[in-house]
Formats: sequence, C-alpha cells, structure tokens
Amino acid sequence: MSSDLLMNAVENKDLLSVKKIFETESREDRLFSLDSINKAKRMTPLCLAAKLGILEVVDFLLQNGAQPNVACTCVHRNKAALHFACENCHADSAQIVHLLINAGANVEQETFDFEKALHFASEFNNLPVVECLVVNGADVNCVNLDGKSPLSLACTRRKNVHTGSSGFVGRHLVQYLYRSECAVIHLNRRSKPSRTRNATEITWREVNEHGLPNDLDVIVNLCGYNILQPFKRFGANYKEAVEKSRIDTSRILADYCESNPYTPKAFINMSGVAIYKPDPAVEYTEDTPVEPYDYMSKLVKDWEFAAKIHPDVEKRCRQVFLRSGVVIGRDGGLIQNQYWQFFFGLGGPIGQGTQWLPWIHVKDLTGLIHFAIFNDHVRGILNAVAPETITNEQFAKAFGSALGRPAIFPTPSAMMKLAFGSERAVVILEGQKVIPKRTLETGFKFQYPTIKEALQQCCQ
Repeated sequence: MSSDLLMNAVENKDLLSVKKIFETESREDRLFSLDSINKAKRMTPLCLAAKLGILEVVDFLLQNGAQPNVACTCVHRNKAALHFACENCHADSAQIVHLLINAGANVEQETFDFEKALHFASEFNNLPVVECLVVNGADVNCVNLDGKSPLSLACTRRKNVHTGSSGFVGRHLVQYLYRSECAVIHLNRRSKPSRTRNATEITWREVNEHGLPNDLDVIVNLCGYNILQPFKRFGANYKEAVEKSRIDTSRILADYCESNPYTPKAFINMSGVAIYKPDPAVEYTEDTPVEPYDYMSKLVKDWEFAAKIHPDVEKRCRQVFLRSGVVIGRDGGLIQNQYWQFFFGLGGPIGQGTQWLPWIHVKDLTGLIHFAIFNDHVRGILNAVAPETITNEQFAKAFGSALGRPAIFPTPSAMMKLAFGSERAVVILEGQKVIPKRTLETGFKFQYPTIKEALQQCCQ
C-alpha cells in the first residue's frame, strides 16, 4: 500500500478511497502502511485522522489494525493519536478519544515534553474530552516539562487563534504568547508542524469545511500578502492576492465573531499607517479623520471595514485595530533587507530622506498585541508606532551609527520606482508623521521608544 495514497485519502476525509486502498493490498502491506510514519506528514494515518477529527476514518483504521500508541517523533514531539485528538475541539473529539481508549490507547503516554493527553485537553478547554480521560484513569496531578499540571493549564491559558503566524511579526508573537501562558492555534494556508510547544495548527481548508473551533477567547489577525516584493509587477493578479489575503480573511474572521454562539473576548486586527495621507506638515493621531486618496490608503480602509464587527457584537467582543508602521527587528523586515548594505558602509537615506518614517520595534509590536489581549479597556484604533518620530535620513544615520559605519550613500528615488513601480514606491518615498497618542493613553510602555535604542538591540 502506498503510504502517500493513504495519507492523501485521510487528509481529504475520503473514507471511500481509504476503503478502496485497503481492498487492493494484502494484510501485511496494510499493517505496514497503517503504523509507518509518513515522510511528508511525519505522522501515521491514524494520527492524521485524529488530528483532523474524522470519526469515521479513525473508527475504520482502528478496526483494521491501526495501533493507537505509535508515536510521531521529531517535529511532532512524540505525540500519539490520543494527543492529536485532545488538542483540537472538533465536534467528534470526545467520541474519537473514546474509540482510541477502547482500542488500547495509553492515557498516560507522554510526549518529549512530558505532556500527556490530559494536558492537551485541559489546555484547550476540551471539557468532554477531559471528562473521558479522567474517567479512564488519567492522572490529574501529572506535570509537564514546565511543571504545569492540567488544572494550571486550564486556569491560566487564554486560547488564541493566530493568523499570519509564519511571517516576521507572527513568529515573534507566537513565542511571546506562549511565554505568557496562552494556548495558540496557528491558522495557515498549508499544514505545517507547530513551531512552538503547546501550540497546534489548522488550515484554511479545514476552516472552510468545518469552521473555526467554537471556544476561542481571542482572534489575532496578521494575515497579509507581502506588498513590497521588488521587481514583481504590481498587476491585477498581484493586487488580487494582496486584497484577498487581507479583506477576505478579515471578513471570514469577523463573520465568525458575529455568528458563533461563543463570542471571542477580543478580535485584534493588524492594519497600516498607509491609511494616512503623506504630508510633512500634518501630525496624525488615532482621532484624525481619514479618507482614501490612493490605492494603498483604500486598501487599508477596505481592510479595516472588512474586519469591522456589528456594534451589538462589539459590546461582547472588543475590537482593536493596530495601524502599524515599519516593523524593525534583527531577523526580518527593514533591518534584514538593508543590513548588509549598511554593514559594508554603503547605506544611506532613500530618496530625499526628508520623508517621515513611522516605525516600531517587533518586540514592542508583539508586546502591544499581548497588552491588547489581556487588558479589557483596550479597544478601537491604536497607532502601533514608536513615540519618537524620525525621518528616513535620521533612520539611516542611526543605523550606520549602531553598526559603526557611515551612512552617506543615498538610494535614488528612480531606483525605488524601478524596483517597486510608482504605485508602491510611494510607501517608501513618502511618509507620515504618526503619533501613538491613544496607544500611550492606554498605559502601554514601549521597550524601545527611540530609534537609537531599537537599532542598538538589532545590531548587537
């Protein structure tokens, strides 16, 4: 039996195809494929079916000899089918757990992190599964590698679904939220192993078929196709990808908040300062009225509108829009793109250099998101920019100084227009003076309020 064929049939939730594959192979081949780790998915067919919550396929595989205690090593941290079934709140999770236990699944089996099935079920507030595990002998006093018991996980973690987790900001946010005792669900375009312990992932395909889990506390939406890909024509197809990744995604998540019986406590959306019209004489705060003036500003306006939830729902679900400036950090964004240019002493201002450059350190942006999650008074529009306002030329001088290099070689405006086209180059060649007035009023404290402090951290 082809392991890939069987895994594809399971992933497609195609029980008929699974049965046909079984009918064409000998018993020995079936048993080998059932309990072997697929190279692509790094798990067994039973683990995949349990993870996806496919009751009929789990039942069929168990009836045909699948072993429930086979552990998936490496990226899945020695999880078995029972662990996968417990970390997702599918409609049939409790029945799947019951089937696995009846087939001999060990409720005390541990992952590399000493996590047991009860840890996962408690962490993700899966009450029917918790009850099933306890009735079948799960140790309620067990602790994981961090010394956490199931009770402490159930009491302290806030369950978040996090879109855009593979990007620069998303990677930092996942680590930040885990350290803050949050249970994180990655929502990705494609299935990927969780990069963080005690995190799980779902795909948009699963969301389209089954919807989002029905017990989310917070939704953080960072989705957005990269606008500034150099030398890529900004044509209709590119614009469609940019718009769909922002507008369609936001609308789906807003619909979830409005229609789900369990309303999330907060819905946090990333946005951008491109909504403000570049004007060297104007200082923008969150209270400044905005009207679209070009493609970028209209995109941000439509993005925020798509994510807007009904006022009646907003009484139960705090809505936060973070209008972010340029995000800087040592492992991504502007710093990564320009590091070697400045390192070799070839850096300098872009264009005239007099344009404003609203910016924020990635640790402050993730800190602000965390602050918005856990502080119920935070709502509405917040400018996610540092308190210090600088020009592009001031940024270049500070970057060069942090590296001990000169910053005297400007990048001509024509080069930016050649690389990005005039419609996108405006994002780089023009800027806005944006003040985080309301952000500061919430009580949030910036770790890197000045560009000197931020760049010193980036260049350590």
